[in-house]
This record gives sequence, structure tokens and C-alpha cells, in this order.
Amino acid sequence: MSDERKWVVDVGNCHEFNISSSNNGKYRHPYSSADCVSAVRHLEKGRVVIFAAGTGNPFFTTDTAAALCGAEINAEVVLKATNVDGVYDDNPRCSPNARLLDNLTYEEVMSKDLSVMDMTAITLCQENNIPVVVFNLSKPGNISKAIMGEKVGTLIGATWNSTATRTRGVVFICSGGGYVEDGLPLKL
Repeated sequence: MSDERKWVVDVGNCHEFNISSSNNGKYRHPYSSADCVSAVRHLEKGRVVIFAAGTGNPFFTTDTAAALCGAEINAEVVLKATNVDGVYDDNPRCSPNARLLDNLTYEEVMSKDLSVMDMTAITLCQENNIPVVVFNLSKPGNISKAIMGEKVGTLIGATWNSTATRTRGVVFICSGGGYVEDGLPLKL
């Protein structure tokens, strides 16, 4: 998929997530991932800010853009929604013996060359002490669980009991080639 199509999918995710999650009365502010700093004012006022797409710079993935945003807004966690249940020790689509990993350190992700996020994003998260939760977008309730700090998927760079209360920003990445509509991923 071309970068331009991926951006359209990311913006669609942001738009649909904004609509499907707007029933709690909070005013939401969609932002480009390239404009993290001005979003901080809205976060300081207790508003929900939803970031979409990348930075617009070559060689920066949406994962890296999310990690960069997380660092700029002092996020508590980066949530990476994918089309698998979390991080596995092997490709679960090819290996029936692949095991879902509960917790990983940043170093384990890098040394085992696990294809969770690109290395720039993992390094940014590590340097800024931002844990990453990798979880399955297609399972109902997983987004809420991840936002609330409940155990879902794989946690990188922290332990489950250390992330239970969310008091700062959360950066959400939706990947896997689909977009969210009414909480359900749809393939393009």
C-alpha cells in the first residue's frame, strides 16, 4: 500500500474513532501527528485529542510519529492496535506453535528483532520511558481495556500493575490495513 493510501486510512481511523467514541460528551480535537505541541493546550484542559497520520517527513512511519507525539505531549502510554492479539515469539499466521508474549522490555524487542514497531519508534519510547501496549483492534472492548490500563495484548517497557491509572495523554496507533467504523475494523 502506498504512503498516501496509508495516510488516508489513518485519517479515516481517526475520523471514525472520533465519531464512534463521542457519546460520552467530551469534545474531541483531531490533530495531525505533525502538530503535537499545539494539542497540549487541549490536553491541559482535559479534552480528548486524537492524532492521525504521520509527520509528513520521509522515512518516518506512523509508529515513529506516534512515539514522537507521545514524547512531545509527555504521554503515559502508546497504544498500538493491530490485527493480531499482541507480540508473538514467532509469526502466528505461519507457526501454530507461536506463543503470545505478555511482557517485553525494549531491549528484547530490539535484540530479538521483533516486528512490533520500527526501531526508531521503539527507541523513542524507550528514551522517553513510554510503555507500548500492542493489542488486537478487532476484539470488542480491547480499545477501552487498553485505555483504562487493563491487561490486554502485550506490554512493552513496563509491568501491568504499573500502568493501571491513566492521568496523562495516551497516543493511539491503528495499523493492520483497515479502518475503524463503529468499533469494527474494515479491510480496504
